[in-house]
Amino acid sequence: MKLYFIFSFIQVVLLYTTFAKNIQNIKRSGEVSSKSKRDETSDECKYINSMIHKDESFNCCELNVKKYYKITCENGHITEIVYPDQHLSGTIPESIGKLTHLKKLWLHRDNFSGPIPESIGNLTNLKDLRLSDNHLSSIPESIGNLSKLEILELDNNEINGIPESIGKLTQLTDLILRDNKIKSIPDSIGKLTHLEYLHLSNNYIRSIPESVKELLPNIENFDITNNCIDCSTLNNSEW
Repeated sequence: MKLYFIFSFIQVVLLYTTFAKNIQNIKRSGEVSSKSKRDETSDECKYINSMIHKDESFNCCELNVKKYYKITCENGHITEIVYPDQHLSGTIPESIGKLTHLKKLWLHRDNFSGPIPESIGNLTNLKDLRLSDNHLSSIPESIGNLSKLEILELDNNEINGIPESIGKLTQLTDLILRDNKIKSIPDSIGKLTHLEYLHLSNNYIRSIPESVKELLPNIENFDITNNCIDCSTLNNSEW
């Protein structure tokens, strides 16, 4: 009988030891996973810290001053950058294209200049892009890669044209390009059948393509005022 109890006791001890080891392994695994996610986020922060005037080691995921000024991170990746009115200046860095989990990018009124980088086309999860009120000069062809994009606001810049590839943004509902230097509308905009808002006022546009005219009955808000629709006799030098 004693042997039976001793044997049972040994079994219980062994089971407890095994259970304790398993719990410890799970805990270690979780710690490694959490560290991995922190490291991954830290790497992504390095791509934008110089842009937002922070030290390279700064954890940008902690930047949450108020609702209208934050960087959101999920599962070790930057998913939202809401950083307007910070007067950052310079150009938008090519490294922005490394944030491939980004869904929202708001950098309006930040005094950026130069072209929108080609690498923006790598942000294939992006749904909301707002770069209004800067000094941006052009939109890259790679913009057409953003197949999930729903909102594109680039008003009040110095953009001189719209690439044909914009017609690939078939989920787009809002296209805001007023107050730029645009001279023509590409036919491909006619493919944007989900458009609800199309604002092109205060540009140098001479005509509206037939493909765009066909969209107009379905567009809730279309504005092309203060353009050059009826001034085809003007010389380009006057523009």
